Amino acid sequence: WVMSTGQMLTTEEVLTAGGHRRTYLATKAPYRDALGHVLGVIGISRDVTERKAAEEQLRENEARYRATALQLSNVLDYSLDLICSFDASGTFVRISAACETILGYTQDELLGAQYLDFVLPEDHDKTRAASSEAISGLPARNFENRYIRKDGGVRTIEWAAHWSREEQTMFCVGRDVTEHKLLEAQFLRAPRMESIGTLAGGIAHDFNNILAPITLSI
Repeated sequence: WVMSTGQMLTTEEVLTAGGHRRTYLATKAPYRDALGHVLGVIGISRDVTERKAAEEQLRENEARYRATALQLSNVLDYSLDLICSFDASGTFVRISAACETILGYTQDELLGAQYLDFVLPEDHDKTRAASSEAISGLPARNFENRYIRKDGGVRTIEWAAHWSREEQTMFCVGRDVTEHKLLEAQFLRAPRMESIGTLAGGIAHDFNNILAPITLSI
């Protein structure tokens, strides 16, 4: 081809020597005389076996990364918990679809927004403190704060969070524990109500005992 066209050609060639396959990048060019006539072919080749192996490994890694990213995306989309991340400025950079069920906002409405804007103002200070502790490397688990829903309702969220120094990002998983907190409050209130009922019953009994002699004497 080089002889017939007079043009340079670069190709990859695989050669086997000693039972080992090696890949070479070969460049061939026409060899011309003083008048420009093609007399032959000259060429140079470079062993690119390691580079080709590295490129193949990179492609495999990228394929695995895409598969993993797809799996993570499915987890985000179908998780009942609120999975999100925000940067050092407190801006949401990723949030799962559960945000619409729990908070009433779509993903698009929250992405790019400050997470603190949705926290109940009374919980701002403790939320900032918990975030600072996580950034400093302290464990951030079972932290609770209250978020304001789009419809004005308030939900209590229990969080676990991890700060990535490399990515300068906070990764969080939040569970809506609003109903659990209400049931817990009712459970704690029940013994007190029972005690009040017992006390009231005792008072009524004593009061009846006091009234009985008076009634009889009348």
